[in-house]
Amino acid sequence: MKQMHFSPDEWQDYKRNTIEPELTAEIEAHLALCENCREYFLNLIDETDFEKTQDKIPLDFTDTLINKINQRTPTVIPDKIKPTKRKLNRRDIFAYYVTAAVITLALMSGGVFDSMVAKSMHLSQVCMLKSQRIESTVNKDWDRQLMENSTKMIRNFSINKERNVKDAK
Repeated sequence: MKQMHFSPDEWQDYKRNTIEPELTAEIEAHLALCENCREYFLNLIDETDFEKTQDKIPLDFTDTLINKINQRTPTVIPDKIKPTKRKLNRRDIFAYYVTAAVITLALMSGGVFDSMVAKSMHLSQVCMLKSQRIESTVNKDWDRQLMENSTKMIRNFSINKERNVKDAK
């Protein structure tokens, strides 16, 4: 059995409210701090204790409590809270710079920046190789071919339009 810091008889006397006021205050202060004793005391409460307290609670207790809650004016919550600008003093600015320097040094010592540089170099090489492959597959005279194909399409369009006009007559 766990030590309850008070004897079982003292707990029973406290439950029955048959002890001196000084000891009552001492036990209540202890209950506020000691979770084990609080658990022990709550386990002492049984069905008969609940029945005894029912006579002390008024029948309209719940309705009265709900009415009091509803009568309270609701707290207005603003849509947006405007941030207040705080003027920075030299100590704050110095603290920000020191923090940034410490973070930078930590990242540098951990090799984060080195790995970022290595990855960016790798990505630039991959991009360069892909662009070279694309350039090798594209015809060097693509602009001339585009012009010729466009001209052919316009001629065919004009010829078809003339044929449609002749057929309509």
